[in-house]
Amino acid sequence: MRYMRYWVIFSSFLLLLFFIGIIIISLFTFFAFDLPSLKALSDYEPPLVSKVYSDDYELIGKFFDEDRSVIPFSEIPVELRHAIISAEDAHFYHHKGIDPWGIIRATAKNILAQGIRQGGSTITQQVAKTFLLTKEKTFSRKIKEFILANRIEKNFSKDQILYLYLNQIYFGHGSYGVGAASKNYFNKDVSALNLAEIALLAGLPQAPSLYSPFKNPEKAKKRQKYVLKRMFEESYISREAAQQALAAEISIAPKEDINLSVAPYFLEHVRKYLVEKYGNDEVLKGGLKVYTTVSASLQHSADKAVKYGLEQLSKRQGYRGPLRALNEEEITMFMKNNKIPQPKLLNSSIRSEAVVVSVDDIQKYVQVFVHGIHGKIRLEDMVWASPFDPKASHAALISISSRLKRGDVIIVCYKEQKNNTFYFYLEDIPLVQGAFIALDPHTGYVKALVGGYDFSASEFNRATQAMRQPGSAFKPIIYASALDKGYTPTTIIIDSPIIYDDPSREFAWKPTNYSMTFHGDTTFRSSLIHSLNITTIKIVQDIGIDYVTEYAKKLGVHSPLTQDLSLSLGSSAVTLEELVTAYAHFPSLGRKVEPIYIKRVEDRYGRVLENNVSEDAGENSEEQIQSFQKETVKRIEEMEHERAVMNELADLKSTGESISHDIMGKVPARDLPLPSGSVISPETAYIMTHLLRGVIQEGTGQSVRSLDRPAAGKTGTTNEYKDAWFIGFTPELVAGAWVGFDEITTLGKGETGATAASPIWLAFMQEAGQTLPKRDFKIPPKTIVFTSIDPKTGKRVPPHTKNSLTEAFREGTLPPLLTPAEKQKEKNSVDDFFLEE
Repeated sequence: MRYMRYWVIFSSFLLLLFFIGIIIISLFTFFAFDLPSLKALSDYEPPLVSKVYSDDYELIGKFFDEDRSVIPFSEIPVELRHAIISAEDAHFYHHKGIDPWGIIRATAKNILAQGIRQGGSTITQQVAKTFLLTKEKTFSRKIKEFILANRIEKNFSKDQILYLYLNQIYFGHGSYGVGAASKNYFNKDVSALNLAEIALLAGLPQAPSLYSPFKNPEKAKKRQKYVLKRMFEESYISREAAQQALAAEISIAPKEDINLSVAPYFLEHVRKYLVEKYGNDEVLKGGLKVYTTVSASLQHSADKAVKYGLEQLSKRQGYRGPLRALNEEEITMFMKNNKIPQPKLLNSSIRSEAVVVSVDDIQKYVQVFVHGIHGKIRLEDMVWASPFDPKASHAALISISSRLKRGDVIIVCYKEQKNNTFYFYLEDIPLVQGAFIALDPHTGYVKALVGGYDFSASEFNRATQAMRQPGSAFKPIIYASALDKGYTPTTIIIDSPIIYDDPSREFAWKPTNYSMTFHGDTTFRSSLIHSLNITTIKIVQDIGIDYVTEYAKKLGVHSPLTQDLSLSLGSSAVTLEELVTAYAHFPSLGRKVEPIYIKRVEDRYGRVLENNVSEDAGENSEEQIQSFQKETVKRIEEMEHERAVMNELADLKSTGESISHDIMGKVPARDLPLPSGSVISPETAYIMTHLLRGVIQEGTGQSVRSLDRPAAGKTGTTNEYKDAWFIGFTPELVAGAWVGFDEITTLGKGETGATAASPIWLAFMQEAGQTLPKRDFKIPPKTIVFTSIDPKTGKRVPPHTKNSLTEAFREGTLPPLLTPAEKQKEKNSVDDFFLEE
């Protein structure tokens, strides 16, 4: 009877196990029915970071949803593999995807530790969950996870599973996979990590935020200690190695956004282009490699020049005052929260917040506290800080207490240390904005781009997006177009008063020169060099507004241009990029120039999607120019007879233009062939270069003469000093600077292109020139001739004549000789030229 009872119990137990087995099999069969395929693992193509490089292959930016770089398994250090296995799944190489004893052990340890010390899931389960399932925490998802883990183990080797895990798992702070984590935490390739760094990294996947060395360095250290202990227990490392790694000092890389560190405005311009062409998903997940044209060193020079130029202008406008004022309790809190000294503080380019501790008008200094340092600002280092008013002229500050008091939070930057005392400058954050762009005129490659004072404060790109009136900086486009309409450097335009009536609006326009004076007979050359308004208006009236606007389009100005004579004075808003592109055609000898930001784009497999590197990128070749010049010389010979006839009939023939009597010395316009790839002739381009060199040597651009290398350029200033421009070029680079307020208001009296913009251009070119050869502008041979001229009349004079200058002309367009009578008449006149804007 007793045996029968045992048999019934045993049979019941077996039956229960049978039914449990049936239920388990049914559940597994049910949940296995619609499980995802393992194709996502076999065809592993995770979202990858798109990386952007400078022209010397320095990484300057990354676009991503998940910051990840896939590292081949062979390049992942063995110690890192062992560390991850020790911390996450000690039996990884022994189980079949599920580790029941591991789950029990982890649960027990977590209960005893009263916290999560070990995870119950195997690495294989985590791969299944990460790649194939949702993040929901349900019973059904867990069953699916078990089934998939088993399938993964049957279809992939252990190394393949570990490879997937190490490249996919999240390590915190936006880092996915060991490659990105190594870079973001230590600024190292994963292959260069030491054991201490490996142990810290391996401890992160379980709770990336909790163990973050940035947020919780103490908890990160404890987790590192745990990983090293587990590696020792699993016999992967010796006790001595674990102790040495634990004692080693780890340098955590500063958390910086690379997209803001080198060329943020340039990078954002590139990103927008890529998204428009390839789509947002491809840019953020496709792992593109983008090789750009920007030079990291030139970009640094441009950033520095713009910041310095705007800061100096801001100081000329006065001090806007402290950022805020603190009471005594707040002063104490400020000093407590900023008590740790910052090594970067002792750098003259770093600006920091400081609190005023005391003001001493007798000793003439301010006591300040900044990042754990007590320092002083002497009166001489804040003498500019009179009340802010762009329209007024500012007197030097005399009384410090009239501007600052205890508790004021101000901006300072380091000056020097003397006798154990730290001295600082008082600084301000400029309201005025600026932009800068530099490109290679022979390739169109954009080498530097600055779209504003601070990208973090304003992402609006004032170099490519802001439409501003260029003022006289537009004039070179007009003068170039006039050269192709028969003007020469010595064509005479009468600078005299003019009035344009508009009866429909009961309006009369009476344009004037900047100096409010008139100069009578004026050469084309002097008109441009001294930036005269009246003569420029007469030139446009003569050659036609439509002709000028079409010419501007040829040079890359595509913004809509006004269809009236105010175009002569730069009234039509354009972008800095357009204007710099237009000027680039002069040093390129007329070859078509378009700004290029990207050289090449590759997909994740290295296939070229876009290539903007042309084999013939560069200046017009000698062969092209010589071929063109043969045609040109032939055409010139054919036109010589026509020119003689035209000169004889000049007094009898009317041009039909009301301004024709004010212009003398034009030659017949020539319809000559252009070299392949050119939009204007090499002769026009070179003559413009020669004229614009004169602007720097003797005109409105004299402020950049100290560059001490061949250079040409033009200033621009709009009404009431609302915009200041300087566009200039050397044989190797063309660059432009714009300065102004976003809301379009005055920069202040006297803030012209020469005062506000050209110092930025000069500072950039001085640094850029340190790495560039000093050479002269290329001259088209045979079709350009030089002769000495009288600067007043524009007539030819013998070489070495007193006060003469050398001018460039197209072959066959030399001016006539200065007659004795004209020479005597000139002696009796007075040259009263003024510099114009």
